[in-house]
Amino acid sequence: MNEVAQAVVSRGRKARGYSARAVFTKNRMTTAYRRQMVFGIALLVISLGAIVAGRGYTKTARRMRGFATTRGTVLEKKAVTVPGGDTREGHYGKGGGYMPYVRYAYSVGGADFTNDKVSYAFRGLKQTLAEEQVAAWPDAVDVHYDPANPQEAYLQTHTPSAGRWFIIGGSIGAVLGLLIFVGSSL
Repeated sequence: MNEVAQAVVSRGRKARGYSARAVFTKNRMTTAYRRQMVFGIALLVISLGAIVAGRGYTKTARRMRGFATTRGTVLEKKAVTVPGGDTREGHYGKGGGYMPYVRYAYSVGGADFTNDKVSYAFRGLKQTLAEEQVAAWPDAVDVHYDPANPQEAYLQTHTPSAGRWFIIGGSIGAVLGLLIFVGSSL
């Protein structure tokens, strides 16, 4: 900004009762409020995503209670990378970018099916742990399938508890995000 423009701007601010220091402080506070508002909105969006994911998880887990079981034969098993996953592994914990892949065949009512879904949700493991799980799968497995849609089958079923935690955590996050958003706009 040139000197004339600065003089006009500063005269206008002084005429309204603002000093240069007050204007600077006001702009900093406005920036802080904007950041707070953006954080509140981001927390709200992420929390709503957790609630939706939790509802889907609990809905599927409840449906799995009514799944029937049949014997299946393992056709192929190996450790593969998680879709879109990162293959870096930490030093601690079990997490990583690999998961067991098991392709199996089963029959329901005389119709033959093949599937490769181990569980409803992916869980990334370290490569060595995923390989150990693959080696532990026997050649004959119990297949849990939906009687209304026998093509939907899993080797492991779930309880709705993990989904409930997503819903609880998402609800708490949504309330906090809303409070932060509303508090930043006051």
